[in-house]
Amino acid sequence: MVELKIDLNEFEKFINEFVNRDIELYTIIKYQLGICDEYGQDLNESVIKERNFAILTLMVNKILMNDSQKSIPLASGIELLGNSWYVHGDVQSGITHRNHKPSVWWIWGPAQAINAGDGFHALARLVIVDNSENYGDEKILIALNRFDLAFLDLSEGESLDISFQDKPIVTIEEYMKMVKKRSGSLTGCAFEFGLLGSDLPESMNDEQIKIFNQIGSNYGVFSQLRDDWKTIFESETPSPQLFHRFTSKKKNIPVLYGLEFESATIKRQIGEIYLKRVLEEEDRKQIAKLILNTDFQNYYKNLIQEIKKELFFDVDRSFLSYNQKTLLKSFFEKQYFDLEI
Repeated sequence: MVELKIDLNEFEKFINEFVNRDIELYTIIKYQLGICDEYGQDLNESVIKERNFAILTLMVNKILMNDSQKSIPLASGIELLGNSWYVHGDVQSGITHRNHKPSVWWIWGPAQAINAGDGFHALARLVIVDNSENYGDEKILIALNRFDLAFLDLSEGESLDISFQDKPIVTIEEYMKMVKKRSGSLTGCAFEFGLLGSDLPESMNDEQIKIFNQIGSNYGVFSQLRDDWKTIFESETPSPQLFHRFTSKKKNIPVLYGLEFESATIKRQIGEIYLKRVLEEEDRKQIAKLILNTDFQNYYKNLIQEIKKELFFDVDRSFLSYNQKTLLKSFFEKQYFDLEI
């Protein structure tokens, strides 16, 4: 299988310099990005930093140009926007730890965290506009339009996710529409940015940009469904952000499957668990035991295969060359086969 490697060194240098400003706000921002500790001391370069959105933009750009340098400002924009979401979401949901360290609000308080989240959003737009000479006015206008549409989709998805929290009946169809917006918006934009950061062919049109959005969006949906699996079925307690979604009764695919398709007995047992004000680890284990005794694993595999099929269909109808399509598919294949069911 072809392996696509992305060197993040130049990206890290660029984003570090961009947010390196002498006000406490930027200590908070650099802390969230994993650049410094809570006291403003630079962290060792070997510390692993999660770049969930930038890596997608850089990957697409490298596939298109065999280099990812030109897309670094756009990759920075989508990464900063993603961290705006993370910081606000941690306050909103009371998540105390993210990326193996205390959340911003847990150290500096909700007010500073909300302000930092707003700062991230402003910086995300600014880093795109400040580097307009790299792309030209037309591309910048397209990028800002896709940026705003992505954030609006994300906000709509968050609204649905919150409204589903205490809603007794949510169909899988409703849940998947929410996931498409909440989890697919920024990944879709990340793929578009990888395209916009390249030297587009003359045949490029809005339809091709939308195809790249759909590819990235479906990848985001897959990532959420993978997290749903981990939330319920991992042998150890999942990461704080995943476990908090469970304890606060946010919906997930395994539970919705049981409530929509299984026997009255299983529905009643799940319903009784969800009557509790806050769920606990023992509840997670009990739900896992209930669902594993159903046909959910086959349902889930088929669902993942359908998403993969849609994703590959869009890759095939894009303007990419055969070799470029192979590289992109190999990335998705690796993500798929890394999923243990």
